[in-house]
Amino acid sequence: MITLLGKVLVCANLIFSMVLATLAFGVYTQRISWAGKTAPDQAKSELDQRREQIRQNWEALLAADTRRQTALAEVVQAERQRPADQQWYAAVIRQLQHLPPDKPVQVAVQQEGQMVPDPQNFGRPTLKNGEDRFKKPLLSWDAYAQRIKEVSDQIAVQQERWAKLAEESTAWTQRLTGPKGLWQRYADEDDKRRRVQAEMDDFVLPQLLNVQVESETLLQRRDELQKRLEELRRAASRPTGP
Repeated sequence: MITLLGKVLVCANLIFSMVLATLAFGVYTQRISWAGKTAPDQAKSELDQRREQIRQNWEALLAADTRRQTALAEVVQAERQRPADQQWYAAVIRQLQHLPPDKPVQVAVQQEGQMVPDPQNFGRPTLKNGEDRFKKPLLSWDAYAQRIKEVSDQIAVQQERWAKLAEESTAWTQRLTGPKGLWQRYADEDDKRRRVQAEMDDFVLPQLLNVQVESETLLQRRDELQKRLEELRRAASRPTGP
């Protein structure tokens, strides 16, 4: 019994020793070196790594603060210039909307899709006289609205005139093609002319020929009578014997 208990204790001691050896090896290989380097071939300690990280972050903080100071100065300058820029852009918008028709509007100069700044005007866009696609001066909104109104009024006048002309054309067409229109009257008159011509051909012309023949006969008879009358006068004028 004692021998068995001794064997169990020896095995347990061996197992416990192996566990402790494993823990000791893990602690040795995975330990964190908080102190500085003790040898050149050793890795940086945790303290050195933290110092290097703090140095890098500090340098980044200084660079960011420098940029912040520069941007802050630019923001302050832009805030000071903003009211003047607002007035300038408002004036540009007003002239785009309300400039008289005899003056072209000003538009921004662009190169490759970007506005060209004017160094003499605090970097604002450079302006030039605007032109439309037909190379004519570009006018303001009010000028084009006035032109559109004038053209619309002219179109309305012409439409009213065309409506009256269409009504007159319809009336004349009705007079021309209606039941008592000119075409019907022309057809009626043509029918009358044909019937008159047919009546003349059937009745008047034969009567006219008869009258003409009778007239010629009467004329011949008159001539004969005149000759006979002359003969009788000459016979009467001759002296008679004792």
